[in-house]
Amino acid sequence: MLLAQLAPDELIIPKQRIQAISGPIFGIFAQNRPEWVISELACYTYSMVAVPLYNTWGAETIIYIINKADIPVVICDTHQKATMLIENVEKGLMPGLKTVIIMDPFDAELTERGEKSGIEIFFLYDAENLGKENFKKPVPPKPENLSAVCFTSGTTGDPKGAMITYQNVVSNMAALLRLLEPIFHPTPEDVTISYLPVAHMFERVVQAVIFSCGGKVGFFQGDIWLLPDCMKVLKPTVFLTMP
Repeated sequence: MLLAQLAPDELIIPKQRIQAISGPIFGIFAQNRPEWVISELACYTYSMVAVPLYNTWGAETIIYIINKADIPVVICDTHQKATMLIENVEKGLMPGLKTVIIMDPFDAELTERGEKSGIEIFFLYDAENLGKENFKKPVPPKPENLSAVCFTSGTTGDPKGAMITYQNVVSNMAALLRLLEPIFHPTPEDVTISYLPVAHMFERVVQAVIFSCGGKVGFFQGDIWLLPDCMKVLKPTVFLTMP
């Protein structure tokens, strides 16, 4: 799909990586929105590895994780985040970052600035068109393949990456359905609202369950104070919350 053209076979994964990794690694650095999920599912369609980057993380944490996970491509939502990434490449702090894909429109100056630092800049819509023009057949993952690396917040030291396989995700989905079975089973009529950080596995597993049952996911406006207004419009039947 949209990422196939941007992840050529010659993109090398360091040999010290665990054997479970079957494809290139992509960082996703954005607020909850449909393009976040589209990017994640595109990675999975081609057996790539998604590394969620929390929307609230500062530059120091982002730099650490991009280097730690050897991430060559980051998909972000705004030109401000793209600018932050480029600035740190210019400083020599993220030498492995080679491509930035931006969800929102941006001006040509950003592209030119990226090129000077050896970074390719793509608008997500253009990346989708590239994928359509250079279509590659999906590469289904194996259960033991790595699907994502989810980093902790780093409150007790450097963030630590939890390596999540496709088997882990499906197992969690099955466990959630089994747990809810006596009281609730999602149907195509169900709707949930995405407002918890989509970089967190809890949010993504529930989304996957809703999608697998034909349900719908809506996204809040990005301001938690406007969540009640979003709920009035969306009328969710499934609502996630933390203890």
